[in-house]
Amino acid sequence: MSLPLRRMSREWALQLLYQLDLGSDEPDDAVFAAFWQQLRDSGTKLRDKEWTRTTTWAEALVRGVRQECEFIDGLIADCAQHWDFDRILAIDRNIMRLAVYEMYFCEDIPPAVSINEAIELAKAFGDPESSAFVNGILDRRLQLLYRDAVGLQGVGIGQHFHLALLLANQFYGRDTRQPYQLGANDVLGGLAQGIQILHLRMVESGHHHWPGIG
Repeated sequence: MSLPLRRMSREWALQLLYQLDLGSDEPDDAVFAAFWQQLRDSGTKLRDKEWTRTTTWAEALVRGVRQECEFIDGLIADCAQHWDFDRILAIDRNIMRLAVYEMYFCEDIPPAVSINEAIELAKAFGDPESSAFVNGILDRRLQLLYRDAVGLQGVGIGQHFHLALLLANQFYGRDTRQPYQLGANDVLGGLAQGIQILHLRMVESGHHHWPGIG
């Protein structure tokens, strides 16, 4: 069975990030072009539209991680205080970079999905301890994301609409490690409550409008 396209994109993005992380004298665009050509030569079975969608998203992930790498690495390092960041396995480091980028910059992807996908990547590409290590660091990062959501610290209001759902989950007292295990009624009611709380905190902070809504 073929891999889902988004998982395939993540795998390709990881391979590209790993290659770039190890150092390359070539510009990123040249590395991308060579990688895509290598995949083409290996006989990919993707149709043209699937190929375009998959490579486009993989490349967007890589460019996003590269652009925000300093910020992302800081978030990871904060959760790996007993580890020398530069000595973390390169494959683990780049798996976590992908997941954290999605958690903070891809508002259409639930954080729990990003973490689960990172664990699968770690199982496929890392060593026997990688999946547990990656899961531990990302779970801690998610807890801090909750804290930031409640305090409106470090997260742009309106850029991450799923924060309202995270807040709703907290107010319903569910397991914060499974933030999207809510029933339909809980989601609807929780979103209303979460948005209301966010709005009140925005007013308290001097923000009187949702960005892009007047």
